[in-house]
Amino acid sequence: LLQTTVPPQGLPTFNEDTLLRHAQFVVDQVQSFDSAADENDLILITAPCMRALISLAGVTLGEKSRSKIIKHRPQKVKKAVHSLATTTPLVRSIFESLFIGQLEKDTKQTAPRRKRCGVCETCQLSDCGKCIFCKDMIKFGGTGRAKQACAKRKCPNMAVQEAEDDDILNDVYDDEDTSNDKNSDNEKNLSKRHASAKREVAVDWIDEPCFVEKQRKYYESAYVNDEKVHCGDYIMVVPSDPATPMYIARVQSMFETASGKKMFHGLWFDRGSDTILGETSDPQELFGTFQCEDKEMYAIKCKCTVVSKVPSENWFHLGGTEESLLDLPPLESEKSFFYQKWYDSETCRFEDPPPMHETLPLQDDPSDVNNKLIKCLGCIKESEDEK
Repeated sequence: LLQTTVPPQGLPTFNEDTLLRHAQFVVDQVQSFDSAADENDLILITAPCMRALISLAGVTLGEKSRSKIIKHRPQKVKKAVHSLATTTPLVRSIFESLFIGQLEKDTKQTAPRRKRCGVCETCQLSDCGKCIFCKDMIKFGGTGRAKQACAKRKCPNMAVQEAEDDDILNDVYDDEDTSNDKNSDNEKNLSKRHASAKREVAVDWIDEPCFVEKQRKYYESAYVNDEKVHCGDYIMVVPSDPATPMYIARVQSMFETASGKKMFHGLWFDRGSDTILGETSDPQELFGTFQCEDKEMYAIKCKCTVVSKVPSENWFHLGGTEESLLDLPPLESEKSFFYQKWYDSETCRFEDPPPMHETLPLQDDPSDVNNKLIKCLGCIKESEDEK
């Protein structure tokens, strides 16, 4: 268009060579214009035509415009003003971990410890259960001494932060498509829990059976590899898939069948990663379910500690405060868990625990040998749904 335009008298025709000769001037003017742009405005220097001009003419960005600004219009350092948004401690901690470079630093406090952002695609992945770090985790049957995250869950945001602070390149892990993993996780949540194949485990009953029903001899306790397990204890069950974390269940009853199989009836507890929360949940928080099942005693790995967290009387006033974040039961090890809600996998709802959530199957009258055993919480729920 400029080539076909008739120039003013005394000026030569404006062509491509003229543009290239004055490319530095054009770029400097565009940069000067962009310097007045707001944060949300699009800058012109990134336009395709400007990038092509910079590439063809070999323009050096920033030198001339910066010298002019320093000479004629020195920038004034704006004083910090109290314009931070009012948020809850939980939201603030998330923002500080994600935007640590953009937020003003508090000189009175030490820098926050680097940690995974918890919201990116990589952080949302479940532990693979196959790498050396996962095999060392307690939930996969390891010792838990390494204290390392899964090899496939290296947060890219944390890696960038470490590179900027230490100027050291961390190991780069290829990004993987998680759609298949999420679908497989959903299928696992819908399927039943499969315990591992028969393991070399010594199971011995303690004392005589407390009662017999339907050719089943019920016992109150047993030794599993020299560890005493009572009815009501919480146990970790070895899954058939080594990539799956240990199942958590409460022993509702223990019995021996007519064929000699030593079984237990367990009420399952879901990990937070098995719910709609995914990997954003607390790794030591469990959620009760109405799912119960009979499993053989050899599937028991060990006992664990699970406590019920009762809401505080002033829970309404604790919401969004620092105290609410610290209001957690004391947990001694990675084999210690707590629960405060029940989870319905069909509706993805979190509900208050049922009134009888800590009761065990008992007889109406223990002195009556012909009396039937009261069903556990999961069995009662199943029978009510069938009606």
